[in-house]
Amino acid sequence: MKVLVGVEGQTCNDVCDAADAKCNEAALQYTAVNDCLYYPLEEGQPLPTYPVTTDVVMPHGRCKGCEYDFSNDGAAAPFINGKGGCRVNFLHNPAATPTCNASKPGVKRICPCAAL
Repeated sequence: MKVLVGVEGQTCNDVCDAADAKCNEAALQYTAVNDCLYYPLEEGQPLPTYPVTTDVVMPHGRCKGCEYDFSNDGAAAPFINGKGGCRVNFLHNPAATPTCNASKPGVKRICPCAAL
């Protein structure tokens, strides 16, 4: 599985299709890809206390912080906001479970893509 970042307004289906892959919706919901501890952070940001994977393809290198999104917009998580910060949905709101088809204006989706 590859983790790719789309452009603003894309769904994960769009992002993965462009890479000749398929969005893995289960990975959006139940893996580390939907947890702040997965993402490398910029210098000066608090770092996790255990090793962070580095296979996520971040367009700007590292997140400018990471927050959990508890809003009803969580279906588009995980994503990078306009300021370069990562937002994830820690699944505390079942109504906002992340999906491959969700999009949100002004953000770039972070998408787990599986080979076809």
